[in-house]
Amino acid sequence: MVDFDVLLTIILGLITLFVLVNSFYRIRSAWKEYEKIETKKEYTGCEAAREILDHNNLSSVYVVEARGILKNHYDSNRKVIRLSKEVFHGSSIASIAVASFLCGYAIQDQKGKTMLHIRDTLLPFLYFLTIVSYVGMIFSILSGTLYYLELSIGLMAIILGFHACLISLERNSFQIAFEQIQKLSIVTIKEIDMVKDMLNHYSRVSLASPLSFVVDWVEERLKR
Repeated sequence: MVDFDVLLTIILGLITLFVLVNSFYRIRSAWKEYEKIETKKEYTGCEAAREILDHNNLSSVYVVEARGILKNHYDSNRKVIRLSKEVFHGSSIASIAVASFLCGYAIQDQKGKTMLHIRDTLLPFLYFLTIVSYVGMIFSILSGTLYYLELSIGLMAIILGFHACLISLERNSFQIAFEQIQKLSIVTIKEIDMVKDMLNHYSRVSLASPLSFVVDWVEERLKR
């Protein structure tokens, strides 16, 4: 007879894994699709972000090219939008959508969204806990110790739960970014539906971040 606690752990683990993998897969798939489609007006991600920020009286927010784990991120404490090389210099549908989405965070920050500051303050700690949870899972599987597996899955569920609390911020960023792109005519009318689709997928970025963090970390190490 299967122990109830073991069954509950397995169910929680499967739900957590499904949410992580599904969100990560949808974002990566959308990125690969729209990265190949260049916009007619040829705005780069950097130029699109700068246009949106300046239009909203946010000239004090910097847009910089970033390397490392915290790529494509708005830092509310330093007032900086960090973009990966592909987004910063790219003029694809994907690049415009991601850069504009991060501007949505900056515009919300301007309006005093406290949750952004809480997120950025806790982010280094959350990334540390993410590593601990993955290491715990691997150790548990190799050693056959159920205790560490339960602990790791519980920890990952808590991390995912925190990121789930950010969904409202992300949906707001999606809406703001879409409105700004239309208002400033950053893309053509024919391209707007593709941008909207990419934005919609990217609005799940927080739910995918515990897995994205590890994948990005591995990719960074492999490039060296």
